[in-house]
Amino acid sequence: MTAHTLSVDGRFAVFEDLGIREYVQVLDLQTTAREKMIRNPGHSDRVFFVQHPAVYTLGKRGGRENLVVSEEFLAEKGIEIVRPPEAEISPFTDLARRCSTP
Repeated sequence: MTAHTLSVDGRFAVFEDLGIREYVQVLDLQTTAREKMIRNPGHSDRVFFVQHPAVYTLGKRGGRENLVVSEEFLAEKGIEIVRPPEAEISPFTDLARRCSTP
């Protein structure tokens, strides 16, 4: 992992290059980062850059019945089926703090 911190006008953001990681591993990392920001509002904003192996993402209302190929086919290709709780692009920033200061 490579991390770089950017500071502009007293505001900090950490940009982290995570390389290639499993989808669920990164989802756990994002959840932990979000929880830390909630507990500590002064925590630096974070932006993760990551690539993960192929996944088939089920949408909010989608289910396995919506697959157009068999689960066996996906397994043969090494494609994981996931249902993310939120958007794929997840910058962690405190918008209230960002919008209230000039």
